[in-house]
Parts: sequence; structure tokens; C-alpha cells
Amino acid sequence: MKVKTIFITLLASIFLSSCNLCGSFGANELGKNLVLLEGDHLEDRIIVLCSKKETERKCCTGGSYIIPLSYEEKKGQYVDVAEFDENWIIAKTIKYSENNKEEYWIIDKNINLEEIDCYDVDCESIVKSKIIGPLELEEFNAKLKDFNIDLNFK
Repeated sequence: MKVKTIFITLLASIFLSSCNLCGSFGANELGKNLVLLEGDHLEDRIIVLCSKKETERKCCTGGSYIIPLSYEEKKGQYVDVAEFDENWIIAKTIKYSENNKEEYWIIDKNINLEEIDCYDVDCESIVKSKIIGPLELEEFNAKLKDFNIDLNFK
């Protein structure tokens, strides 16, 4: 009986270590410490500059608002979809407070915050200086071409 218990525990450990546990808890890493956080409701989806991490799993549990730009703006909109590569994040938000108006965003991830102590320096303002948006769809598509960004929403 003990062998069976040990075997099941071992299998569970292997399975859990191979899974994206952070993603299953609603923290989807976008790179450069930027995370798409999901809550219990669709309207909870935001992109943050992560500041609080669980010590064991290192999952992001909170941070500074990036998209929407602030808590006040979050009340009326959420991130519908976000895609990313090594250099860029693109996102579409829905403003449900304005008849589900769609807005588009581009974040330039070519920033290096690794050697900056974000407790001493305002890293949020550094990241926000790299945000283009909100944009209308035509303007968004033009910016994607201008910056040669090869990302699209799935």
C-alpha cells in the first residue's frame, strides 16, 4: 500500500512541476515582469507590472496597473486578449462602460528593469513610457506595420 501511495505522490509531483501553475491560477507571464492577471470574472483581466510574488511558486499576485492604466480606468474596461513575443505585447481592451468599445495597445518590452530597484525608482513610469495606446483599430494596424511587429490576435 505504501508503494502505491509513494507512486501516486511522485506522479502528482511530476505533473504539477511540469504544468504552468501560475497560468492555472490566473497569472499569465508576458515577459519583462509583465503579467496578464485574470480573476473570477472576465472583467477582472488586467496587465500589471508584477510586484508581489509567492515565495515558493513565484506566481504574480499583484502589481502596478499597466493596461488599463489605472484602477479608476479598470472599473469600466478589461483586457480581452493579449499576445506577445520577445520584444512586444499587443492587447485589446473592451470598454464595457462605453457599449463594449474596443481599444488597442502596444507595449515595447525593450526595457531593462532587472538591475533597477523598483522600490527606489518608479519602474511603473518607465514601463508606461513604452505604451502606445489606446488606439483605434486602423491606427493600431498602422503602428504594427510602422514598427514591423509580426503579432496578431488569435
